[in-house]
Amino acid sequence: CNCGYLELQTSMITSGSVQGSGKAGNKCQYLQILVVIPEEVQTYMEFGPENATIFELPAGAKDWGIGFSRYYTKKLAERLCPKAFPFCLFMDDSVQYWRG
Repeated sequence: CNCGYLELQTSMITSGSVQGSGKAGNKCQYLQILVVIPEEVQTYMEFGPENATIFELPAGAKDWGIGFSRYYTKKLAERLCPKAFPFCLFMDDSVQYWRG
């Protein structure tokens, strides 16, 4: 699969989990939305995580460039994130890892 996504199921746990301590944290509730161009929807539906929502960008999004896709995704996040918790994480599918 050439589609890229971050599988969050194993990493979305509460801070009660300490690696190597034997203590397990509780699973966090989260919403994972994969925002994809129309040409890649079928691939993401076939190979993407079962618990993710796939949001299809408008036709022509690929021609309008990455700026359009990011802007559209930002607007989607602004509508979905509650005002009391206005945070979301964006990640491009070309990211392989990051250091925190």
